[in-house]
Amino acid sequence: MFAFKKHAAVAFTLVLALASTPSWLCLSWLTRARGQEASATPQAKQGTNEKTIRALIAQLGDESYEKREEAEKKLIAVGRPALALLKKASTESTDAEVRERTAIVLRAMRARPGPGFWFPEANVFDIAYSKDGQSMAVACEDRVVRIYDGKTKVLRQSLKGHTTPVYAVVYSSDAKKLVSCSGVWNKSQKPGEIIIWDLAKGTAEGTMQGPPGGLSWVTFSPDEKTLYSVGGDGTIRMWDLATRREIKVVSGHNNRPVRRIYFTPDGKFLASAGLDGTVRFWEPKNLQEVRQILAHPDGVGTLAFSPDGKYLITASRAGAPPTPGVIKVWDLATFTEKTTITGQTGKILSLAVSPDSTLLAMGGGIPKEFGEVKLFDLATGAERASFPDHKEWVECVTFSADGNWLASGGGVTRGSRGEIRLWDVKRMVTKGE
Repeated sequence: MFAFKKHAAVAFTLVLALASTPSWLCLSWLTRARGQEASATPQAKQGTNEKTIRALIAQLGDESYEKREEAEKKLIAVGRPALALLKKASTESTDAEVRERTAIVLRAMRARPGPGFWFPEANVFDIAYSKDGQSMAVACEDRVVRIYDGKTKVLRQSLKGHTTPVYAVVYSSDAKKLVSCSGVWNKSQKPGEIIIWDLAKGTAEGTMQGPPGGLSWVTFSPDEKTLYSVGGDGTIRMWDLATRREIKVVSGHNNRPVRRIYFTPDGKFLASAGLDGTVRFWEPKNLQEVRQILAHPDGVGTLAFSPDGKYLITASRAGAPPTPGVIKVWDLATFTEKTTITGQTGKILSLAVSPDSTLLAMGGGIPKEFGEVKLFDLATGAERASFPDHKEWVECVTFSADGNWLASGGGVTRGSRGEIRLWDVKRMVTKGE
């Protein structure tokens, strides 16, 4: 183990030395090798013996998910010296779990080189930073919520309890609690769920069952006594956190699915994005609709607010060629369109605004083809940087609390390996100029 840590540290030092080159603009959580030949440094060849590799391969069949994930990361880091034993185990092991996971490790080693962090068969749907920046929550397709250290990116917790894919996560202001929601976007499937997690204990405080059609998003009220959720059945639902009961439900968006719901920066109203093409504003106490904007006739896939309260940003749900996704920036003082940002080549799945309200981040792409992350000047709509380095489309983008980092995550649903990347915002913008 000491040898592994020593050699991993050497490999990381080499990566930092290459950081000035364009392909290393993003700080990787797991530094993978450039191809099979380069994946094994001389130090790794000398320090990783066959006994250690066999032990790691055996660990791929461990009952603990965390230990299996740890073994995968270590084997990928070992690189070429592990190839022969991995290939043998992938076909000859008597443990089906080991055969499956050695095949996953081999695919990761052969993937297009570049920085990234891979989850075993787990598309990433959402990423949230705690307000203090000390932790990061990740919502995954494999029904697990993963909590990482916000600084070291070390996995702290794997929260298990959802029975369907997890679509969204949100922290309480003190980062002691986390709320996640899940579901399957099909009314014939099981209902969605909301789980409230006690992060100190790593356990669920309570579960609330949502409607058929799944829950796509959840948000706290400013006083954190109430939750609001939206989903595939086209409703907006209010939940009492103390009793964990549904208080009120209203139908909106002409019964079309609703993708997002957020409070306005001043906390006075809720805004929901629906596939009926509208953004609707609601009085939060009684869920009375007070205003609506016809933003995108083909449906609103996502929305965001600038923290300074000046702008609402929306994106169309379309985006697969020949209909490129469109972003619109709205002046909240007049509820009029200020800027339209076009030129995207794929779907737009996520938007985020920097804490200082100067930059707009977009994540999207086309499934099984490419993913992209872009940064725009929020005031002018001018593109500041573009990074098409994700191998699959990008489901989510989010800024760290201090605005120095942008996290992006994605994959493709049903069995893909999800990917998270962490980008240095200043270097991204500087390179894009």
